[in-house]
Amino acid sequence: MLGVSVRIDMSIVTELASKMDLAPVGGDIDQIATVQPCPLDVRMSEAAVRLVASLRSPNDAAILGPGIIREIIYHGLSGPHGQVLVEMLSKGSAASKIRAALEWIHNEYAKPLSVPTMADTFGMSISAFHHSFKQVAGASPLQYLKSVRLHKARLFIKYDGLGAAVTAAKVGYESPSQFSRDFKRFFGHPPNREVVRMKALVGADGPEEVFASSSPQYDGRA
Repeated sequence: MLGVSVRIDMSIVTELASKMDLAPVGGDIDQIATVQPCPLDVRMSEAAVRLVASLRSPNDAAILGPGIIREIIYHGLSGPHGQVLVEMLSKGSAASKIRAALEWIHNEYAKPLSVPTMADTFGMSISAFHHSFKQVAGASPLQYLKSVRLHKARLFIKYDGLGAAVTAAKVGYESPSQFSRDFKRFFGHPPNREVVRMKALVGADGPEEVFASSSPQYDGRA
């Protein structure tokens, strides 16, 4: 199974939410639905396919890509978890702080991160941060951090051909053996089988080349 992620610009969310008459409701974060994986509807699926297809051409990526990303954000706002995105627009709210924490984890995943450090960084008590994070992200802070590290590791192994020990250190693991155990538990196979498995899945001339060369263009900024 392959996937694609899109880093969105919250200013686009703000613009579209305004046009859609969506606004933060505030109040107890427990009233906000947890973000969870959900099946793509037809419109979102078609937009995602067009986004990936545009990566094959630099011109398509530069000209068509931003518009497709806006469409994807619109579908996200229209979907069952749209209100979570809207709540993240409210400055100073727990949801907006967790949004910042999520972004921080994606940028600083290789550094030693702890719940107390993250809670202090975003001006929340440890218990409030842990509760709010799980409510918004659907996982605890450390579970989410581990997931990010392992997905990043998978990309390093696949595209850079790095060994398990080097990859472990690159994504913030101090113990290569712990990294290998977590990787196998998460993906179902050890890291040293990842390169062979992925090549067999996509083929030497398949999407691997397209994503490796083009995906960094998509930061969600129009």
